[in-house]
Amino acid sequence: MARRDDDTVWVTVDIKAESEKSWLLSDSRVTAWVQKSYIIDWEDDPYVGITTDVELPAWLAEEKGFA
Repeated sequence: MARRDDDTVWVTVDIKAESEKSWLLSDSRVTAWVQKSYIIDWEDDPYVGITTDVELPAWLAEEKGFA
């Protein structure tokens, strides 16, 4: 089934590291850098060491292996 570009997913991740433009996010299977500008929303204020839910475009979550 095709997804529209405006579809989003929520993913529970650990924030492992931060650069100026990206966060290193990890779930139980995948660790990947995600550009901050692609993160639509956060459940909690983001900082390294926290576990939180993030809202990502569905296409990006699939591309990075989170979905």
